[in-house]
Amino acid sequence: MRRMRGGRIYCEGVSVKLLVKAKKAAGARPFLWLLILVIGLALFVTFPSIKKAEADFWDDVGKIPAAWPWKINSIVYPTIGNPAFVKKGDNLTIEFDYYGKGSASQPATIDWWDVWLYSSNDDWPAGKFCADVSEVRQVSSAWPDGSGPWGGKEVWKVTVNVPASTREDLYDIRVMAGGPGGVKTDWQRHAVQVVDQYKESFNFIHISDFHINDPRGPGVDLAGFEIPAGPANPEEFDPPNAGGQFPYYKYNRKAVDNVNRINPDFVVMTGDTVFGVPIFLEPPFHANATGVIDYTDYPENGWKGEYYYAYEHIMRLEVPIFLVPGNHDTYYLYQSGTDPPEEQPSNGGSTYPNHLLQDGAGLWPTYFGPLYFSCDYGNKAHFTNYWGYDKPPADRGSWKVPILGYWCTPTDANASIRATQMSFLDSDLAAADGKYNVVSLNGHHAFGGAHEAFSDAASLSQMQTASVSHHVDFSLSGHTHSDAVGTDGATGDTLHINTTTTSMGTNEYPGFRHVFVDGSTISPYYYQPTAFSHPTYKDTLIIYHPDSESAREHFATLHTPSIPGGFNTSRPDVTEKYFQVWNYFDEGNPEVTLDNMVQDFVMVDAGDASDYRITNGTLLNSWKPQTGYIVLRVKIDDVPPGGYMMTRVAAPPKTWYLAEGCTNGGFETWVLVQNPSDEKATIKLTYMTPTGEIEGPGAELEPNSRMTFFVGDTVPGEWSVSTMVESDLPVICERAMYWGDRVGGHDSIGFMGD
Repeated sequence: MRRMRGGRIYCEGVSVKLLVKAKKAAGARPFLWLLILVIGLALFVTFPSIKKAEADFWDDVGKIPAAWPWKINSIVYPTIGNPAFVKKGDNLTIEFDYYGKGSASQPATIDWWDVWLYSSNDDWPAGKFCADVSEVRQVSSAWPDGSGPWGGKEVWKVTVNVPASTREDLYDIRVMAGGPGGVKTDWQRHAVQVVDQYKESFNFIHISDFHINDPRGPGVDLAGFEIPAGPANPEEFDPPNAGGQFPYYKYNRKAVDNVNRINPDFVVMTGDTVFGVPIFLEPPFHANATGVIDYTDYPENGWKGEYYYAYEHIMRLEVPIFLVPGNHDTYYLYQSGTDPPEEQPSNGGSTYPNHLLQDGAGLWPTYFGPLYFSCDYGNKAHFTNYWGYDKPPADRGSWKVPILGYWCTPTDANASIRATQMSFLDSDLAAADGKYNVVSLNGHHAFGGAHEAFSDAASLSQMQTASVSHHVDFSLSGHTHSDAVGTDGATGDTLHINTTTTSMGTNEYPGFRHVFVDGSTISPYYYQPTAFSHPTYKDTLIIYHPDSESAREHFATLHTPSIPGGFNTSRPDVTEKYFQVWNYFDEGNPEVTLDNMVQDFVMVDAGDASDYRITNGTLLNSWKPQTGYIVLRVKIDDVPPGGYMMTRVAAPPKTWYLAEGCTNGGFETWVLVQNPSDEKATIKLTYMTPTGEIEGPGAELEPNSRMTFFVGDTVPGEWSVSTMVESDLPVICERAMYWGDRVGGHDSIGFMGD
């Protein structure tokens, strides 16, 4: 949503003063003015019933459709959108709601706890049991008052120990609790990041404005009252009903894949993950229907609405993410002119069925985490995260205009923060002041800098005062779909970092921002000085386009991501695999070298990891997830701007080829075979002579042993003989040759085959 001021009513983010940027054919204007007049009358008639419905049916908690599949149920901290960082060997405190879904009370006692971590990114997740240290029933610390179903409520706080043997990785968490209602089991995906150490120098990615299901392209110019002509690049938009090879908003998927290859310590996303308006314009004005109706869709469709797809995109991330909602995430959807029922059924399979009654501010906490909260990166950095669209439902409402059937968004899409949240933000910042290297205050709407986006002057002033008083170092925001970095007089030294959208609803370009923190220094934080973010696509023009037409024309050419790459095969039952990657960040200033890429090679278990042959990479770790397979975690060698890298991993060889020897004229030739594994190896020798192959001896080698074979026993009197050694396990082979009653000798290591 672009920035806007004033008291206009906007249809899908566009002033009703002009509904359509129509083709300027003769005779079009009278129709438009008539349409405007009808809508104006409809709105005038509608407002009283809107206010009545709000007073009678809604409160600040928000509506959630019946049978909605909550992603957050009993494990309320950590969550996918508010994950925990924990150093291996340290304790982790979990918050658990035994009865689930924000229950009003908790049982007096819990008989037992069972807590496991399972690696999030593995084909075969590795589990780690975390022993219970203590438990206590207290008011939630992770959910401030007013931030969601668990704000101000009691939960069970369970402290467990994360074993020192746990490898550094991202983990899902499973908690089982035995209590008066039986065994309660719950999972949270991508909820715990285990680290070896907290880094003094760390880096993260800032992403904003996914806008899942937003059919608009460049030129979302609210001040100019324009409705753009749909996606600039339909192939990259690729909505769910398009049936593409990689469906569902490729520009977001490619941004996420780029982030995974950069491999930051974590991601901060500042809102507008979804669009939040059921239909942009119904026919005849909108020809690019997405097939997704609203936040939820319907149970018969698997609840595959906007929140479903946003969750799927976020699940693609291989690093933890802190999620903050925006205005589009928390619109309040209902129909005006009637007192709506709890749910409204679909209308016989129409492309535009009625939607379920739903409040985005109620749905967000069931999927991702609190509407506002704070989090830490160890003792190095503190992040206070605010919900800028903290308004009563009446002021967040998205309603359907009678007669014409158009969906309209609220009068004001900019920020306002109420007293309950403001009290939390101020106290949280005060507690963090002076205790961390850096402190950050983040939300969808900027509270300072060039893209300040608050409509409420009182809460803006409070935010700016808190930032100065508590020495906030930087702030992350989005909302305006464009880049801006700087300070202002109202917030002192606070650096305001605003980042473009990952979608193509911008006149700049789709992208994300890579931020580096070294102690208390924040730099660099741009792709090009001093504000431009990292482009999602190769060959992106790093400019702010002068108009929507030029942006649209350029975006239509973008398809290749900035860091394309992948494995030659996803199959694990291979003995050789390679990963190739390109770095198209070739215009960065400073230069962008990919220097922290890490990939897991899942392959056939052919012995010890140290025996695998790695080209253009370094082995970091390895483990055997199940019988017959091994995972080798490899750091990819650095890829400079414009560069290419192929990293190859091959299993230890089971076939060896040995240099030529001689068994005539007083020469002796010996073949020496070593078995370095802990299992018995079966080997077979084949001799190569001028007249052809001769079958040699076979043997079983005991673990960690060696055996010597005299070639003359099988091939006597031969001037030229070489040897092939085959084994069912990796072995090491060499050929030794002596002459002149062993006065002279020579030894040669074999050549490894596949």
